[in-house]
Amino acid sequence: MNESQANALGAMLRERRNALGLSTYAVKDTTGIPSTTISRIETGSFKAPRPDKLAKIAEALGLSAGELFARAGYLVASDLPEYATYLQTKHPELPMWAIERLQDLLAELLELHQPSLVPAIEESTDDRTGTSQ
Repeated sequence: MNESQANALGAMLRERRNALGLSTYAVKDTTGIPSTTISRIETGSFKAPRPDKLAKIAEALGLSAGELFARAGYLVASDLPEYATYLQTKHPELPMWAIERLQDLLAELLELHQPSLVPAIEESTDDRTGTSQ
C-alpha cells in the first residue's frame, strides 16, 4: 500500500469509528487489536496492516472487509471478476437487459477517460452465468 492509499484507508476508518462514537480502545476491546495499532492504521503510518486485522476492524465498524482490502491495495485488478459477473452477483434482482445497459454506460465512460480499456469490458454475456458470447 502506498502512502496515499494508507492515508485514505486510515481516514475512512477513523471517520467511520468516530461516526459510530467509538474510541480506539472500544475497537481494541472488540477486535483484540492494540489501540496503538488501530491509531497507526488510522494515521496512515502503518503501510501494511495484515488482512486478518483489517477484517476484524471491518467487522467491528460494520464495514465490508472486501472494501477495506481493495482500499489497502490487497486486491489485484486482474483478479477481480468481470463487470457483468460482479453485477449479477451483487444485484441478482437486475434483469440481463439492465446489466447490459450498465456495461454499455461503463464502456462509454471508459472511452471518454481511458480509451485503451474499452475492449476489455465490451464483452457481453448470454446468460446469468456470465459466459461469453
